[in-house]
Amino acid sequence: MSAVLPNVLEWYSVNGVELATHGYMLSSIERGIPAKKGDNVGSAIVHGTQWREKRLDVRSETWTIWITDNEPVTGSVALTQSGRRSQFNENYDTVFNLLNEMPELLTVTHVRIDPDNSSQYASRIAYGEIVGAINVSDHRDLNYTEFTVEVQFPDPRWFSPTSVSASASFSGSNVAVPMSASAVGTAPVTYMTVTFTSSSNLTNPKITNETYIGSLSSIGYVGTIPSGQAVIIDTDALTLEKNAVNDIANLYRAGSRQSWFELFPQNNDITFSATGGTGTVSISYRKAFF
Repeated sequence: MSAVLPNVLEWYSVNGVELATHGYMLSSIERGIPAKKGDNVGSAIVHGTQWREKRLDVRSETWTIWITDNEPVTGSVALTQSGRRSQFNENYDTVFNLLNEMPELLTVTHVRIDPDNSSQYASRIAYGEIVGAINVSDHRDLNYTEFTVEVQFPDPRWFSPTSVSASASFSGSNVAVPMSASAVGTAPVTYMTVTFTSSSNLTNPKITNETYIGSLSSIGYVGTIPSGQAVIIDTDALTLEKNAVNDIANLYRAGSRQSWFELFPQNNDITFSATGGTGTVSISYRKAFF
């Protein structure tokens, strides 16, 4: 449950500051599923249009926030007008300093509590920024104000706060990497690290996602990984390192996918293969959600 308001079972934190207090609260949120971007291809020699895969567009939310003169944690109200005004101004500054961070995206954490068991909770993280002007009605005489802000998420997905992984071993024949729908989330996963570890001169290792036969994708390494060494591919940073040294020239990619590699929000059919040697592969990632 909320650290400040025990009856609040769902809330947002922004950059680690919980927006569910006596002094300020994010009281309502308007949100939805992001639109898709991209168009089908028109051609004079086909009926209609030719379908082309779409990508997720940015996602927007509208937040309604109120600020009062209550002390955020205890809820107490100062006895004097100057004390109440001082607390209101402090709460006001806390919220606006938080919302208007400029150097990087805001880290927004959505927390949900199981009402039947407060020790069970789930949290998801997204990264956004305040866009557009913020118009605040002046209610300083009442030491209270309420306003709305528009928040845009360049990457529309929510992510688990911790990573999960799947692994498999190669010893001469292709092997499946277990990847169920529940292990992925509800949105496609495109950020991950793929680690090939050699136990005996693992050669040309790769993983292939065969979930959609018409849209296969593979990623791997061209060459031999000496015994005891590893190749790490980071699909977010777009890097490949062999034994902690850049070796991007030997990246192997094949298929029609735009992302380096992708896990779909369903049971994935992933195969680990190599042309020689033995070793393991590990895919580490954060689940993605709408």
